[in-house]
Amino acid sequence: MKNIILYSLFAFIIFASSCTEVIQVDIPASADRLVVEGYVSTEKDSSYVQLSKTVSYFSTSVNPFVNNAFVKVNNDTFFYTTNGIYRPHAGYTGIVNTPYYLTVNYSGKTYSSLSILNPLIKIDSTFKFIYHEKELIAEAGYSVSFNFMFHDANQYTYFRDGFNSPKSLWRDSLYSQLVTFDSKSTKYNELIPFDVPLLRLNANDTVLLMFRSCDLNAFNYYNALSDMSRGGSPFSNPPANLPTNITGGAVGLFAAQEVRHFRIRIAP
Repeated sequence: MKNIILYSLFAFIIFASSCTEVIQVDIPASADRLVVEGYVSTEKDSSYVQLSKTVSYFSTSVNPFVNNAFVKVNNDTFFYTTNGIYRPHAGYTGIVNTPYYLTVNYSGKTYSSLSILNPLIKIDSTFKFIYHEKELIAEAGYSVSFNFMFHDANQYTYFRDGFNSPKSLWRDSLYSQLVTFDSKSTKYNELIPFDVPLLRLNANDTVLLMFRSCDLNAFNYYNALSDMSRGGSPFSNPPANLPTNITGGAVGLFAAQEVRHFRIRIAP
C-alpha cells in the first residue's frame, strides 16, 4: 500500500511538471521610431511640434530629441528651438474652422498629419460653488459647477482641471485625470450642467479649468490615454499602443485646438 501511494505521488509530480510550459516573449530591443507631439492653438505663441525617437523597451534612458528635421504646418515653417521643440514665427495663432497639415521631413523620410481646428463648446462663465461633506473618495470642500452647450452633433472636447492653493504652495497644479466630452449621444443647442468630478477646494483657493476643442482623431487618442492611466488588475489585458494620426510610420499626435482657460477664486 505504501509503495502504491509513493508511486501515485511520483506520477502526479511528473504529470504536473509536464503541464508547465515556458513562453518566451520576443520584445524588440529598439524600434527607433519618430515620436511626434504637435499642437496648433488659438492661444498666441502656444503652437509647437516636439520630435523625439523611441528607445528600447528595457532602456532606462529618456527619449532622444530630434533637432535636425524640417517641420512645416500649412505654409508656415516651424524652426528648431530646444529639446526637440519646433516653433513658428512670433505671434502665430491658430484660426477656427481651418484644416492644418503637418509635414515633417527627417532622415530621408516624410511624415504627415491633418487636424481640423474645430470650434470649442459654448461655456457659460457663470460658475457656481457647491459644498460637499467628506465622502469615501473625496475630502470635504467646494466643487465648481457650470453649464456648457454643444453647437452640433459632431463636437469633441478635452478638459483638465486643477488648483492653486496652500496645498500646492500657491503654484498652479493640474490633476492627472482628464475628461472628454462628445455630442454624439447628447442633445445640442441646449445648456448641459456639469459638476467638476472629485474637485474639492476651500474658500479663497483658485480653481483652474482648461478646455480644448479636438477632432475625432485627437478625441480617440485622449480616451485611450485616459484608459491606460487607469490601469487594471494583474489579469487584465495589457494596454494597447496609443492610436496615432501621423502617417509614414511615426507615432504620436498632431492636434489643432481652440483653447480656453479659466481661473476662478472660490468665493461662496
